[in-house]
Amino acid sequence: MRLDNVNKGLIELYFEKFLKFFGVPATILSIALGILLWIILPDETVRASIVISISVLLIALIFPLVMLTFDLFNQIKFNRRPNVLTTFKYQNGDLTILLSKSDLFWHDSLVSIYIKGEENFEQLIAFGSVINIQEDGNIQIGIIATLDGNEDTMTKIGSKNIDTLKRLVVKPNVSKAFIQLNNRVQ
Repeated sequence: MRLDNVNKGLIELYFEKFLKFFGVPATILSIALGILLWIILPDETVRASIVISISVLLIALIFPLVMLTFDLFNQIKFNRRPNVLTTFKYQNGDLTILLSKSDLFWHDSLVSIYIKGEENFEQLIAFGSVINIQEDGNIQIGIIATLDGNEDTMTKIGSKNIDTLKRLVVKPNVSKAFIQLNNRVQ
């Protein structure tokens, strides 16, 4: 179950999971069976019938909750760093990087852009900001500043060099290098 609709409340999600797990007929049957066992059994076994009724009720309530917990956990797992999908270079030279969806990024937040080099070592090459989160969830990143010596890499990114784009990593944070760069500019 994908939990794309964030407006759903926990109770609504739980009820959906409850119906998915048991289905309407099984739900009605389990409740009726619990009540029936409680009413029909002789007085000597009243305590056992109460235990059975409560057990059926608890199982009916707990299993969907466990399933919902796993679904919510699996939803959180997809929130890893996104992949670079493509780039777009405007006529004025501005470069935009399009990322796959991720809940780690917010509109106007600052990002760090790295390139994986030799031995999988990530080298900081630029800083950017989230300029748009599209309706499909993909994220547009605008370049704010490029660190000295990375102009050739940025040209390759702008020309959509597939090898370079595969090695690109965008992280939802900025390092102290951004502050140092900012102080040099002022």
